[in-house]
Amino acid sequence: MIGPGRYDDITTRLRELTDADGVVLIVLNGYKGSGFSVQVPEPQDGFQLATVLRAVADEVTKDTIETKVGESGGFPHGQISPDDEGELAIAMSVNPGTQVITLQFGKLVSWLGMDLLTARTIRDKLAESIKTLEAGGN
Repeated sequence: MIGPGRYDDITTRLRELTDADGVVLIVLNGYKGSGFSVQVPEPQDGFQLATVLRAVADEVTKDTIETKVGESGGFPHGQISPDDEGELAIAMSVNPGTQVITLQFGKLVSWLGMDLLTARTIRDKLAESIKTLEAGGN
């Protein structure tokens, strides 16, 4: 996309502050919403930038996939019922292409209990993911 973006002013300041030839700024749920801004000296520099961004995307995807999900073996609040199998680490991902938010549990789950802090964290992460999808994933 060529033209003004919602974070161009900050990107310009960042480029000048760092004395960089080019800058990419990606903002998730900032005060202007989610978005990005790209500044490179020449249009053809976009090809080099695209290569770097693909590498970044691959690394983020790999890190997300490698996030440990499943049973931790712990009972942080004690066993709350006879069928409580213990603490479970979950991962959340957003796919703007399919407009789907995915929660990964790492095992079959018949019920899920959580303390207030965990419930608020999941609520907030879901709200962030919803905003990302509503903004078109940028």
